[in-house]
Amino acid sequence: MCDTVDKLYFSAIIPTHLRPDLLSEAISSVAAQSLRPLELIVVSDVDDADTRELIAARQPAIPFPLRYVVNRPEPGACGSRNLGAQLAVCDWLAFLDDDDVWRPEFLRRCAEAALLDNATLILAPLVECSPEREDRVRRFPEGLDSHSLFTVPGGMTGSNFAITRDRFLAVGGFDPEVSVFNDWDLLFRLIAADPHYAVLDEPLVEWRQHVGERIGSRSLKRAQGLDFFVDRYSEYMPPELVAELRATAASIRRDLSANWTGYVEHSLAIARARGVTGVLKKKLGLARP
Repeated sequence: MCDTVDKLYFSAIIPTHLRPDLLSEAISSVAAQSLRPLELIVVSDVDDADTRELIAARQPAIPFPLRYVVNRPEPGACGSRNLGAQLAVCDWLAFLDDDDVWRPEFLRRCAEAALLDNATLILAPLVECSPEREDRVRRFPEGLDSHSLFTVPGGMTGSNFAITRDRFLAVGGFDPEVSVFNDWDLLFRLIAADPHYAVLDEPLVEWRQHVGERIGSRSLKRAQGLDFFVDRYSEYMPPELVAELRATAASIRRDLSANWTGYVEHSLAIARARGVTGVLKKKLGLARP
C-alpha cells in the first residue's frame, strides 16, 4: 500500500448507452477531479456515432488518456463495467454511470480513506437529485455484514464507490444476470467475501433522476428483475422487504396489463405479498420507502 494519495492510481470507468449529452457532463466531472485518475475508459454497448464523436471532441482537452471502447460481448451496464475493469491499468477502479456526476473531491477523499483505513472498498454518500423534489442525501452505515445488509436502504449505486481491481475481479464483478439492484448484488458478494469497507462522511456523488429511459423505469423487465433478486436473496432479507419487492413487481405487471383479468390477477398478487396490514400501511403512506 502506498503512503500518499498522489501515488494511489485510479482508472475511472463510465458505462454508457445512447446518452451523449449526459455522458459529456459525467466526463467533465471526472476531468475536474482534484486527484486526477490515470485514465478514463468510456464503454458503450452500442457503437453510436454521436458518442464516438463526443469522445473524439473531448479527448484533446482531457488531462489524461480518454479511451472509447465498444462492448460487444456482453451488452448492458454490468457487462460494460466489467469490460472496463478488465481493460483498466490501475490498481484502483472507480465507476461512474453516464447520467451521474462526481464532485471534485471524490477521488481524493476515496484515496485518503483507503490510506487511513487500509480499506479496499470505499463508499461515498449520495446526493439524490430530482426535478420533482428537493435534493436529499443518502448515507450508508458502517459495519454491515451479509446478515444485516438488507436491513437498510441500498447504499451503493454504479457511481459512488471505489474498489481495488483485485477485490472487484475476485468476486466476478457485476453479474449481468441481475437486471435490477445489480449494485446491491455486487455489494452483498463483496461484503460476504470480506466485510471490511470504509464510508466517507461527505456526499460527493450526485445521483441524478431524470426524464428518459433508465434501469429503474417501470417495465416487465424490471418486474422480472425484482423477482429474480428476491429469489436470490430472500433468506437474507427482512420479511417486509421481501413483501414490498414482490408487491412492487406485481404492481408493475398490473399497471402494464392489457386486460381486466390480468389487472385482477396482479392486484391479488399484491394483496398476497403485502397482506392486509401491509396494504393498509401502503394506503396510509406508512410502508417502507
